[in-house]
Amino acid sequence: MPLRRAVVFGAALLFVLSLAMYPRLGAELFPETDAGTFTINFRAAPGTRLEVTTALSREMEDVIRRVIPAGELNMVISNIGLAPSLSAIYSPNSSQETGFVQVELKAGHSRPGPTPIQ
Repeated sequence: MPLRRAVVFGAALLFVLSLAMYPRLGAELFPETDAGTFTINFRAAPGTRLEVTTALSREMEDVIRRVIPAGELNMVISNIGLAPSLSAIYSPNSSQETGFVQVELKAGHSRPGPTPIQ
């Protein structure tokens, strides 16, 4: 019986100590990083012509250039459509109605909170 009490007391003590350590724990497993790049993948309606997909991509680029200050924007690259072949395995594009826009920001860019796009 005394051993059982010692085990229960020890477990309770460890539990209380773990609660005391809680405020010192980090909130995330990985530290917050900012690579200064992001990619927007998009897909138009199936069967959309390549010209329409190109126009959609240009509209997205215009929004990006409006939202991100010119002094912080390094590069915007659009990749639209893909001919069906073996190379399609290595691209998020699967046909003429898909594409992606990659954005690279300059080093030392500011990082404001979320900005609603209007």
